[in-house]
Amino acid sequence: MTERNEYGFSWLTMFTVTGISGFGFSMIIKFLDGHHSSLLLWTGVIATVLAGLNLLINYLARSASKKKES
Repeated sequence: MTERNEYGFSWLTMFTVTGISGFGFSMIIKFLDGHHSSLLLWTGVIATVLAGLNLLINYLARSASKKKES
């Protein structure tokens, strides 16, 4: 497995920021208007799940590459 480019695009960062923003904006709308935005809540949930899957896949790929080196 090649070295990871630290300066390239990061899907994990995109999913994490999108999830936090979705939840945060939904809470702001709840505070201002009195109800949650279902679109923002679902966007936050989906982005958070994708970030978790991305972390899991990265962990599994790194542990598999370490086993091959040994």
